[in-house]
Amino acid sequence: MNRSRIQSVWCPILAVWFSAAATASLAQCRFPANATGRVLTYTFDPTVTPAGTILHVTLKFQGGPDGLDAVEVPSQWAGETLRGVINLRALSGETAVADTGSPGKKTVRHPPNREVILAYDMVKDWTGPFRHPAEFHGALMPEYLEINGQNALVHPDLAPQTAVTVHFDWQKLPAAWVLATSFGTSAGGTTANNVGRCQSYSGAWSAVEEALFTAGDFRIRRFQIGARPAVLVVRGKWPSPMTRSSAASKKPSASCATSGTTTTFRTSWSP
Repeated sequence: MNRSRIQSVWCPILAVWFSAAATASLAQCRFPANATGRVLTYTFDPTVTPAGTILHVTLKFQGGPDGLDAVEVPSQWAGETLRGVINLRALSGETAVADTGSPGKKTVRHPPNREVILAYDMVKDWTGPFRHPAEFHGALMPEYLEINGQNALVHPDLAPQTAVTVHFDWQKLPAAWVLATSFGTSAGGTTANNVGRCQSYSGAWSAVEEALFTAGDFRIRRFQIGARPAVLVVRGKWPSPMTRSSAASKKPSASCATSGTTTTFRTSWSP
């Protein structure tokens, strides 16, 4: 599945609490071997508890010929200090992750031209109500998660226009969770509905950095922005403007991801 252009517009969302099924689909994605550019594969494995979600992430990529790669770790975005990525470590043999003078950069030593496998966890790094500037941080709740390329993806040092093929394996999400990202959707609930949990993108790396990823007890709504298709995922009960103040305690939320060469955005009502 190729995506050539994705843009992002952000504004705050509010959280609402619901119960979500915890049974996961454990099959692994099998991605085609043919790919263009630098190839990265992300596998996501959430641990969901009543207190929140810990997202375990595995990253695979081909190491360079000199046995040394610079890796970027989300630490700053939109003036915010990010602390959600923790426990970065190497899983591949003879591979070591070392600190540098910057919290957002690591070096990885590995055998030349060998596959590098890194793992890390992502946690919620803020407290209190979900209001500005929490939208720049990952939201990892018991009922859903909402992250983006800027605050969640550890990656090799890549220029924005670097050609990449990036695979995303979401198969270990709770089976009932809906998935909506900038690269596809999965309705959740049944095996047939979850075929969209194996997603791929080929194009400029900048589109991955700008991408939105949401999963949880959302409802999918499809619509058009001009000639472009868009996907809105909604939680909670959205009030009309006339009932807005009386419904403030219900805290609805929404996100929007897209399929195709179309705008990606996140929007919400905020009391």
